[in-house]
Amino acid sequence: MAFYYAVKHPELFGSVTAYAGTYHHLYHKEYRTVGVAPEKAGELYEDMLREKWYMEENNILCLVRQNADKIRGKLKIDLHIGTADILFCDNEILHLYLESLNIPHEYKIFAEIGHDLEKIL
Repeated sequence: MAFYYAVKHPELFGSVTAYAGTYHHLYHKEYRTVGVAPEKAGELYEDMLREKWYMEENNILCLVRQNADKIRGKLKIDLHIGTADILFCDNEILHLYLESLNIPHEYKIFAEIGHDLEKIL
């Protein structure tokens, strides 16, 4: 939830780090990203951007887009995820979206690490 609040209220945060964050619950219910093979991330991302619902208020992608100018250069963003994490696809999609909006962020991928905070710290 820290990432959600940081992009919703970027004026209140200087930095945010998401460790194996989940963003799928803020996406449309028809897009299941948990446990999806990493190579599907690009395809899911393209599908999501074609849908109008991603513009809905309080959707994580919508908040990032709406506040992009406030976030860009002011909010330091770090995303950490393991390649074996069930949430890898979610993080890959968020990374692609941040890149598409030219929002600087650090995207750290840990090979063969699952959903284990101790191993990605």
